[in-house]
Amino acid sequence: MIKNIRWPVVLIAFLFLISVFYGFQFYQQKQTVEEPLTQLFAGKEEVKAVNISHQGDTMEIILELEYVDNLREEKNIIHKEVTKILGDRKYQITLVDHRNKELEEIYYQIHYHLQEAAVKGNYVEMSEKVEEIMAGHNVEDYRLIVGEEKIYFQVKQTGHYLFEIVSRLSGGNGQESMGESVNQ
Repeated sequence: MIKNIRWPVVLIAFLFLISVFYGFQFYQQKQTVEEPLTQLFAGKEEVKAVNISHQGDTMEIILELEYVDNLREEKNIIHKEVTKILGDRKYQITLVDHRNKELEEIYYQIHYHLQEAAVKGNYVEMSEKVEEIMAGHNVEDYRLIVGEEKIYFQVKQTGHYLFEIVSRLSGGNGQESMGESVNQ
């Protein structure tokens, strides 16, 4: 009975079934995850552009944002809405700003104070130092917000803006809390 099997036909049938299976998974992923995410962000004024890709089992969501009034609040809203769609799937959100050399120089001057405060917890001193540095620069707006797990810094200057999120160390045990990237 095994002698009468046509192996080329079996191989073609197997490849066909595998391609149908992966095609269905791709279609399901597109319809149940990527399309709802794209629609979610298309409806938000704060989002200029969206790029969704997969890095292994993690969904990479890159969002180019307009300047927002409160980076912490906007990030939390985005995470809640994405979690509603993705459920317990792994994802990484990268927020893209519109920085220039001068804003990068400003951040370079203050980042030591942000990092020190993230470790030591000296937030009042950090705020005073950042305010001193910012007074020496011509910027339209800046915000420094200390959250439970992160420090949020944002600055705006005629057509350009920079977002940075610095993870605080949790509970003094030397372990950094998980965070997302904010750059570009």
